[in-house]
This record gives sequence, C-alpha cells and structure tokens, in this order.
Amino acid sequence: MAESVPFAPPPEPLEISTGNLAHSWGKWKQKFEIYLKAIGASKKPDEMKVGLLLNHIGELCLEIFCCLLSS
Repeated sequence: MAESVPFAPPPEPLEISTGNLAHSWGKWKQKFEIYLKAIGASKKPDEMKVGLLLNHIGELCLEIFCCLLSS
C-alpha cells in the first residue's frame, strides 16, 4: 500500500523589508523546520532541503541569495 503524505502548507515567504530581521528569520526558520518534518524531508539530503528553502523563502530573499553567489 502506498504511503500517503500529509498536506502541510509551507511557511509564508520571509518578510525582510520591515521589523526586526533577526526575529523574523528565527520565526521563519522554525516554521520551515516544522514544515520539513511534516512533509518527511528533514532527513533527506541537504541539497533537497536547500532547494525547498530557496523555493519557499520568497522572491526578494532568492534574489539576495543569487547576488551573493555571483559575487
């Protein structure tokens, strides 16, 4: 019998334009780690987890990440 995967919505994109960035990051990271556990990805290869993080962190954060890679 196939194992069913529970539906778990990913966290909203990380908001970095207002408020306390360190606090926002800490809360977002916690929600993301819970999401990884809920979908069964917490023990998957880091490459997969990074892909999920970059897919869900938000457009602005992805742009910053890409700029850092190209520097």
